[in-house]
Amino acid sequence: MNIQTLLLSSTLALGSIFGTIGSAEARSAYCNIGAPGDSAQTVYCDHYLPSTGNHVVYMNGSRFEFNLYDSGRAEISVDSQSFVPGTWQYHSQGGIQVTNNSSGYFFIFER
Repeated sequence: MNIQTLLLSSTLALGSIFGTIGSAEARSAYCNIGAPGDSAQTVYCDHYLPSTGNHVVYMNGSRFEFNLYDSGRAEISVDSQSFVPGTWQYHSQGGIQVTNNSSGYFFIFER
């Protein structure tokens, strides 16, 4: 089972994501993904910030969408599945860290 499958293991309902990336510019970078208690795995990724304000990150062949709110609350979707709840904060190295509330898996990507 891969990390993307485990990330949303608590949610099997499929949903659709409204909107498209449109003319947003991609920023190629390295992102980190990890499980609770494990070291983060560094992977190559493309980060978009569309006009909708959500963050879209392509990594390991999957599309991750993150909705971040001022309160520290986040919503996470992988490959157009339903959003699951999470939290976000600025990482000590300046990126954004998003954590899935139910599985504990986390992502770190550059702003």
